[in-house]
Amino acid sequence: KIGVLPRPLPPIYEPDPVVEAIMFAAEHPRRDIYIGPGRLLAMTEGFMPALLDRLALLGDLVFKLQKTDQPDDGRDNFFAPMPADTYAMTGQWGAEAAPTSRYTRYLELHPVRQLAMLGAVVTGGLLLIRRLGRSTIKRRTVA
Repeated sequence: KIGVLPRPLPPIYEPDPVVEAIMFAAEHPRRDIYIGPGRLLAMTEGFMPALLDRLALLGDLVFKLQKTDQPDDGRDNFFAPMPADTYAMTGQWGAEAAPTSRYTRYLELHPVRQLAMLGAVVTGGLLLIRRLGRSTIKRRTVA
């Protein structure tokens, strides 16, 4: 209870991407399945935990972003189910919710595509490094 109605942090998704990920997980057991930018956050935590520790100092800002200016009506499903008249799939944030997570649909649920994308990114990075290295060598020989 924070005194006002809570607000989810963006991006907000409709239930469909979550249901799709749960169904995929039931048929293809995996340790982690990410929806939206969750994988980026997990990778950042793995590579640069100190950065996320520093960003945690922004916790007050994040906490403020999760509050609305509307007073809390006291209705929730913490201690008991909600009354039957309040059942809904999308909730009050449905208008802001994205219907799908393209990352989840096209990459996260397809490991072969993930590997192909990783290979393309690594190859592109190596080619870029090689090209930048050649241009640096050319500048040095001309000067």
